[in-house]
Amino acid sequence: MLLFDRLRHGMMSGMQLTRIQRNMASDQLGPYHAYGKINWSLLITGVREDGYHLLDTVMQRIDLCDEITLIPADSWSVSCSDRRAPRDASNTALVAARAYAAAAGLRDAYHIAIEKRIPVGAGLGGGSADAAAVLSALNEKYAALTEQELLALALSVGADVPFCLAGGCARCTGVGEVMAPARGGEYHLVVAGCGANLSTAAVFRHYDGLVAAEGTDVRFDPALLGWAEPAPECDEPFHFDDEEGEDEPPAKIIPEHPVRYAHAQKRLRQLSVRTGGQLTADLVHALSTGNAEAVAKALNAFSRRVRGNDPFRAAMVGDTPCDERYAAEADCMLCIAGSHELLCGANDLTFAACDLAPGVAETLLRLRRAGALATSMSGSGSACFGLFSNRESAEHAAESLSDLPFCAACSTLKAD
Repeated sequence: MLLFDRLRHGMMSGMQLTRIQRNMASDQLGPYHAYGKINWSLLITGVREDGYHLLDTVMQRIDLCDEITLIPADSWSVSCSDRRAPRDASNTALVAARAYAAAAGLRDAYHIAIEKRIPVGAGLGGGSADAAAVLSALNEKYAALTEQELLALALSVGADVPFCLAGGCARCTGVGEVMAPARGGEYHLVVAGCGANLSTAAVFRHYDGLVAAEGTDVRFDPALLGWAEPAPECDEPFHFDDEEGEDEPPAKIIPEHPVRYAHAQKRLRQLSVRTGGQLTADLVHALSTGNAEAVAKALNAFSRRVRGNDPFRAAMVGDTPCDERYAAEADCMLCIAGSHELLCGANDLTFAACDLAPGVAETLLRLRRAGALATSMSGSGSACFGLFSNRESAEHAAESLSDLPFCAACSTLKAD
C-alpha cells in the first residue's frame, strides 16, 4: 500500500488552492496558481521490473508558477500560452481532468486555460503542477474524492503529481510516490535554463545506456564515498580556466596514468564510506535549519563521491575523485572548471542530460560563476538552479544571466 498516510502530518495543507482573484463568472474555476518544484537532489537507487526507476529525491515547492483557469464548456479541452506545450489529449492537465471526471462520474466539462510561466521540458514540474491544480480545483468544487483517493488518482497521472498536489518539502522514494514530509525553509534561488526541451523518458533512457556502457548494475544503491575531512580551504574556492585554454584538462584515471592512479588510491584511503541515503539525510537535515550555507555544504558533499571502492573507475578534478559517469571524458565541461567541488553530483541524471544538451553544463558553470553557493540540475533537466544566501544576491545574479533562454530569481515555499 502506498505510504500516503505520511502526508497527513504536515503536507496535505498544501492541497489548498491559491486563488489569484475572485471568479469572473460564478461557474468559472480559478484562476489559480500551479506552483513548480525543484529537486534538491535526485539519486537513482534501482530499476523495477516494469522499467520504472526507483528514486531517492528531495523536492520542494518554489514560487515560480503557472496560472490555471477552468471555464465551463460542452467538452473537455485545453489551451496554453506556450506553443511547446501539447494541446491535445496528451496534455497532463487534460489527462488529470478526464481521470477525475471518470472517477467522480461528472457530467460537467471545462476548457482548461493555462498561462505558462514554468518552462516546458525543464524538470521543474510544470506539467505535474498544472495537473495537480486541476485536480485540486475539481475536488474543491465537487468533493467527490477523499484525500487518499485524490493522491492515488494523481499518481496514475504522473509520478510528480502527488508531490505537486501536497506541496511543501519532502523526501520522496519509490518512483516518487512515497513521501516523507521535511521541514524545508525559505531559500533563494536562480533557476535558469539553456532552452532545451528534454523529455524525461529520453533522459532516463540515455542514463540507462551510459550505465550499461559502464558495466554497472543500478538495481541496488552501492556505497558512495565522501570526504573524511572538509574540502581544503583556498583563497579562490572555485577556479575557472582562462579563455585562452592554457590549462590542460585533468586526465582520467586509468592504469596508463600510474602517477595519477597512485594518487587516487592514496586519496581513496582517506575517504569514509557514505551511502547515498546518508548524504540525502544530511541534506534533509540541512534544509530544516534555514541556513543557506549549511544546505550548500550538504549539496556539495554529493559531488565528492565515487562508485564503489575502485580507483580505476574514478576521474580526477584537481585532487577530487568523481564518478566516471560525471566525467567520462577528459574534456567534460563540468571538469574543465577545475573546482574542488563539482557541479553535478546531487543529481544522477546530470551527465546524461549534459550529453543530450551541452547547454546544461554551461548553465551550471555560469550559475556558479554568478556567485551561487551550490548548483544542481532539477529533475531530468534541462533547468538548473543556483542557491544564494539572500534574495538580493539572487536577483543580481539573475540580471547577469538574463541572456539565457530562461532565467528567474525565485524562492522555495514552506509547507502551509
